[in-house]
Amino acid sequence: MKKTLFTLLVLLSGLAAADTTNSCKLPDVPTAREQAKQQNKPIIILRHGSDWLHDDADICRKWQKIIDSPELAGKAVYGQFDDTTGQENGDVRKKILPVECFNMPEVVVMAADGTLMAVLPTKMVRGKESGIIKVLSKMLEIHPEFSQLAAKANKTEGIEGAKAAGEALDLLYQRDAVRCGALHNIINKKDPEDTTGYRSQYCWEHMGMYRQINSILKGGPEGQLKGADRKFDDAIKYVQKVLKNKRLKGERRQQWLCGLAYIYRERNGSTKSDDWKPCLDALKEAVEINPDNEIGIGAAKYHKFLDRDAYYVIKNDFYDSGDQVVGYDKEWRIDVSHHIKGPGTYTFYLEKTKTGRMDTKDFRIYVNGKLADKSDDPTKIVDRVDFDLNSLPPGKPKVEVRLLSRCYDGWYASAGFIRMQKK
Repeated sequence: MKKTLFTLLVLLSGLAAADTTNSCKLPDVPTAREQAKQQNKPIIILRHGSDWLHDDADICRKWQKIIDSPELAGKAVYGQFDDTTGQENGDVRKKILPVECFNMPEVVVMAADGTLMAVLPTKMVRGKESGIIKVLSKMLEIHPEFSQLAAKANKTEGIEGAKAAGEALDLLYQRDAVRCGALHNIINKKDPEDTTGYRSQYCWEHMGMYRQINSILKGGPEGQLKGADRKFDDAIKYVQKVLKNKRLKGERRQQWLCGLAYIYRERNGSTKSDDWKPCLDALKEAVEINPDNEIGIGAAKYHKFLDRDAYYVIKNDFYDSGDQVVGYDKEWRIDVSHHIKGPGTYTFYLEKTKTGRMDTKDFRIYVNGKLADKSDDPTKIVDRVDFDLNSLPPGKPKVEVRLLSRCYDGWYASAGFIRMQKK
């Protein structure tokens, strides 16, 4: 009896383990790819973490609903990729998936021939079913045309083959088009001079674009040029040619404009040039395309960092030199309203907490935007100053200390606290 009970428990535990570790009950990637090839259907692969992913069971239940939805049922081949397949090894993964995946869960969509079409990120996979179905429905809709263009790209030589590959990428979401290595390889091989414009539009993802720029700066793939010897003019001409590509729009154009700004910045740093206008103009154009996305926000911040006419606003009692380029004066505007306790004389100073070198001068104090007092010698380097506020308007006036700061040790080299004390 004991032996029978023990055997039963072992069998039940094995079944439970199998159910949790392969809870989505979908074929592995090689099987799904073979089925898709035979049926000429797109492949949709769920990459998940099996039993150690905390919401794996919920994801699999939701995934089954998606597969059975009227929009998707029977229109694609489905598979899964998790640690239970024994294919988590990076080299194996690259052979069966056309893209490197970083987080889980993710969904990879491929054409029937295995060409990448889309990657649904973790946030989307954990999101609403309707959002997932919308994206997958689009992939199913474009699959016939995408597959025809991809096949033409493979079979057709020269620029026409590259054009077909680019037209296939045009059908995808931009975030996915820049990850489709199979079609990138065709474009790179069949149109190396980028006469179609597709190479610069899709084949260089963000970091790849900078690697290409740095390759030119250093004198080619094997180049060793450094500092002021780098080929700045060649790199500028290359990026300016790319920017003439009418296909280049939106985020991709922003990226190349930031690349152009990078070259100008490197040139100025190596040649000690004070002509920052080309760099600032490139960053400004990137911001104007879309000031609200990640690239636009970053370009705006860097524009302000490099612009000598921009000023640094400090609204609390802590400061750092992180918004300032080394070696030239920048105006700081510090709100000290909450320190004001009526008319009188106030001592203002910056209490350093790091040892970075920073000079300060030309201290001024403004009340509601009007100059109220200033340091006796605006050219003298000082650490503190006394301000006389003999009269103040009623209510809660805005009081602001302005000064010129020059840093010598790079980002965040000097930091500390704002001090404003009534005598």
